[in-house]
Amino acid sequence: MDVVRVLGLLVVYELAYFFLWRTGVWYTHPAVADNGFRDAVTVLLLLLISGLPAALLIKLASLHPYFRATSRIPFTWKRALGVVPILFAIAVCEKMLVF
Repeated sequence: MDVVRVLGLLVVYELAYFFLWRTGVWYTHPAVADNGFRDAVTVLLLLLISGLPAALLIKLASLHPYFRATSRIPFTWKRALGVVPILFAIAVCEKMLVF
């Protein structure tokens, strides 16, 4: 895959992730949302933190010709899901830095 194009795509993903995460944190506060909506937002936050949407995005990008490089190394689900532990570690480190 073309590294520059994929990094550009991941920058856009990160901006969307940041917006969704901040919105999710806002709606998990008891004064803002009721229990049912708060639970749904908590599930959304856990899904975002898991890294599965990023792995799906990378896998879908690998299928599109615009993101492919000239080399024909196959991009499998195993390689796409390799990003999940990295994103989980980043989320844990971010949580540890919050006071």
